[in-house]
Amino acid sequence: ESGTLNTAGIIGLGAGIDFVNQRGPERIARHETYIARCVYEGLAGIQGVKLYTAPPQYGVNLPVLSFNVEGISSEEVTSQLNRAGFACGAACTVRLPPTKSSAPSASAVRSGSVQGHSIPRSMHAG
Repeated sequence: ESGTLNTAGIIGLGAGIDFVNQRGPERIARHETYIARCVYEGLAGIQGVKLYTAPPQYGVNLPVLSFNVEGISSEEVTSQLNRAGFACGAACTVRLPPTKSSAPSASAVRSGSVQGHSIPRSMHAG
């Protein structure tokens, strides 16, 4: 099919491939898991934060976190974290099956590919 090539996309794909080849997929995955584990441990220490995922472990699960903050909507938590430099989404979350012990009252925040940033103070309960 004729048309304009997506030159920027082609160049970006090439740069992404170079990045992965230079660092190696295992090194990248280990680093992402380490950062996600640090964030998980930080969130676990905040009163009012409910984590729905297990602590990230390389080779066991993916470095993706799902959580809620008591008294703050998932959309507001997502907005605050995105402003602080985290990659989060509230609308694209996986809903957990309702149980008596772990049913979120609203959608949960889903965070993946996190960067090393501080959790905003406004999210700390109490």
